[in-house]
Amino acid sequence: MSTHLLFWPFIGRHLKKNLWRSALTVLGIALGVAVMLSIHLANRTVLEQFNQSVTQVAGRANASIVPVLGETLDERVLSRMQWLWAEGVSFAPVLELTALMPHPTQPQVVQLLGLDLFEAQSFGWLNDTSAASASAPQTEALSAFKAGHVLVSRALAQSYQLEPGDMFTVQLGSRAVKLTVAGLMAPEGVGKAYEQRIIVADISVLQAASLMPGRVSRIELIFPSASSGQAVLQTPLGQRITQKLTRILPGQVAVQAASERASQLEKLSRSFRLNLQALSFIALLVAMFLMYNTMAVSVLKRRTEIATLRALGLSRNGLLALFGSECLMLGVAGSALGIGLGVALAQFNLKQVALTVQTLYSGQPVAALVIPWGDVLIVFLLGVAMTFMAAAHPLYEAISVSPALSLRTASFESRVGGVAFKLLLLGVALGLLALGLAALPPVSQLGGFPLFGFMAAFLTFFAVSLALPWALGCCFTWLHGLLKLRYPLPTLALAMFRGALGRTSIAVASLTIGIAMMVSLSVMIASFRQTVTDWVNQSLKADIFVEAEHRELSKTLGGVPAGLLPWFKAQPGVAAADGFFDVALMYRNQPARLGAGDFNVLARYGALKFLSGESMQAVLGRCIGKPAALVSESFATRHRVAVGDWLTLPVPSGPWLRLKIEGVYTDYASDAGYIVMDVRQYLAAYAQQNNPEKSDTHLSKNRTAQQNYSSIAIYLKPGTASEATIRAMQARLIPQGYRLSLRTNAALKAEVMRIFDATFAVTYALHGIAIAVAILSVLNTLFMLVIAARQEFALLKYLGFSARQLAGVVLWQSVILGFTGFVAGLGVGWLLSQVLIEVINKQSFGWTIYPQWPWGFLAQSGVMVLLSALLAGVLPARLAARTLPQEVLRDA
Repeated sequence: MSTHLLFWPFIGRHLKKNLWRSALTVLGIALGVAVMLSIHLANRTVLEQFNQSVTQVAGRANASIVPVLGETLDERVLSRMQWLWAEGVSFAPVLELTALMPHPTQPQVVQLLGLDLFEAQSFGWLNDTSAASASAPQTEALSAFKAGHVLVSRALAQSYQLEPGDMFTVQLGSRAVKLTVAGLMAPEGVGKAYEQRIIVADISVLQAASLMPGRVSRIELIFPSASSGQAVLQTPLGQRITQKLTRILPGQVAVQAASERASQLEKLSRSFRLNLQALSFIALLVAMFLMYNTMAVSVLKRRTEIATLRALGLSRNGLLALFGSECLMLGVAGSALGIGLGVALAQFNLKQVALTVQTLYSGQPVAALVIPWGDVLIVFLLGVAMTFMAAAHPLYEAISVSPALSLRTASFESRVGGVAFKLLLLGVALGLLALGLAALPPVSQLGGFPLFGFMAAFLTFFAVSLALPWALGCCFTWLHGLLKLRYPLPTLALAMFRGALGRTSIAVASLTIGIAMMVSLSVMIASFRQTVTDWVNQSLKADIFVEAEHRELSKTLGGVPAGLLPWFKAQPGVAAADGFFDVALMYRNQPARLGAGDFNVLARYGALKFLSGESMQAVLGRCIGKPAALVSESFATRHRVAVGDWLTLPVPSGPWLRLKIEGVYTDYASDAGYIVMDVRQYLAAYAQQNNPEKSDTHLSKNRTAQQNYSSIAIYLKPGTASEATIRAMQARLIPQGYRLSLRTNAALKAEVMRIFDATFAVTYALHGIAIAVAILSVLNTLFMLVIAARQEFALLKYLGFSARQLAGVVLWQSVILGFTGFVAGLGVGWLLSQVLIEVINKQSFGWTIYPQWPWGFLAQSGVMVLLSALLAGVLPARLAARTLPQEVLRDA
């Protein structure tokens, strides 16, 4: 019998006749694929654009000399590197800063790049056509060396309507700096970096404009080698130069391949991105249950036709080809629609992911969505492949039974009922395996990714799914005995569920997983939010916080001039002020943060919480005047250190600094972790120039370079109004050209929580879509149960049941499905929330989170799920009500 001739009569007509159900299945698959693709595209775009920008800025350089501590180096190290020329290595300094350009609605983050323009062509940064506009290129090229003159990317110039010779203002940290356009850069080379939001100047010009004389961000190297990436440093020349630089400048610099700088953002944000990607996979997992139901319905509804075809000689392979083609059509249609939805959804996800990465990790902006079509094809094929995986059992069900047994609709259900206890035992075994995996450490080869934690989460899903048939059988039997015949409609609904235990358990499992995902994420987010709220309320005790204006847009936007600290201390109503240094640090080849504050002020006004339970005064008392430090919980977890251990830190000039850990404190500011020392010890070891504590108490126009505080905390005397004090301070600061953000305690706390909520906006969308797919599964299952119970409905109609009562039975089934799925989802969600909080979060970020149940949200979600399940039962109920007894019983 020719299989292709049977395609339209057997498959095409069925899909057309059940168009709505087929459309719902396609939509469910599409939502699962869309979520996964959108998260992947958002993550890939952020990394791709940053990597491209780093490559464009590096030009022909294949290695860099970078500071081990802080953001800049003293350019005097260049005089100790002239021996590199004899080795055939070219080198040139670079100064890279982040700035703001004013905008009527939202300031724009731009990159300022200071280059040695005499070396610009040899390093591939600029050429004659890209360095200046077409008119008078030589004159404009020479003007780029004048004070305050810069080259602006053509796109940035167009957006601000700038021409050569025009003046404009950028904000560098707390200062407004006036610059003049010397020329426009074409979108090539450096001019194309950072989405063309870039301004280039000669390094001496940028050093003067930024008040950073003698400072460079890194030194670019061109090795005479065709090797690229890390391989350039593994050559004999690379190893020799690295060893000599380490010997000449111990503890000051590190040599890294140009590609390594591009991978730093990937390392920093890896936990955040991989967690999102793993969670998005759950939406696709829920969609698999929906596909399972669809194919199960397709097989169940056509058992008589299958038996007939088999009796007429159609082989099992032919039958498999027919149903496989149906599965392929649904998988291709759903995955294709998911690709379109995913690209659209990625625009939203990109904004949220980019905001988080820009704020917490890189500081660089991300503009346009990158769509690598190779990755899109992989996600498409994955969607189709998982569709076949979900349909594997229904396909096996269709081809494995004999023609005679195919006529018996209860064959599948009888087998499920017979093996329910065995499935329970298998589920228990998977649950125990999940428990064992949850106890394993993170995978160091994946940057500390909690692979086994996520495996434990997925195994929990499967363990619950296998245990559900037995659990539901017991539950339905107990409820049936409890209700008896006093409530006929729910009693009949339960009886039908007991007779279709296999199909029912699949529907409940689908809903349970969707709800468990929602519950676990909501518990984790609520717990994390409450923990952060408690930490903010406890840690942020100052009345006023001072930062560079709009620092929330990028953590690299500069700081507060340290010379202003004495001025703030001298203002009326101020009891104390504490400046906090926050600089980048490489510790054991991993990124971390080094902080410094006044421990005397902290002891009087602060309220740090230590894991040991000791009072803050007792811990700080052991630190003041001694080589000691505090470390954050995330740092202690990441580097496996504890109280009493010693840290060895690099010092720009002199021996290494050794500090004893006197306390581990709770902190949620950075998952990279903090080392915090007293400011006096920090200034003695790391101050670039003068001690800011000795500056005068007047606003000075003499702004020579000195250490910049990341922020200043101001404590007011009792009875002093914060808002009035801020207005008085700004009235004196602004006329002097200082652009600072002075915020009250309440305003800063609100900003912290705003960033927190924006970070988790994508996660909320994930569990919302998972619930939508699960509700589609309920609708599909109810259709399947109505079809399977057509004879029962026909018999009930002969016995006098009205169409309204038959519809009521189905509606009761929808309510029972929704209720059992929600209750089971609550239990499984609680288990998963513990995995998320105690394993995945702890291993990814090193933070302790205290569990918190969002009762209001869960109650609203329960009502929503029940109403959605009831609504999903309307169409199947109408189908049951229209049952024609004479046709059904005649066919039987």
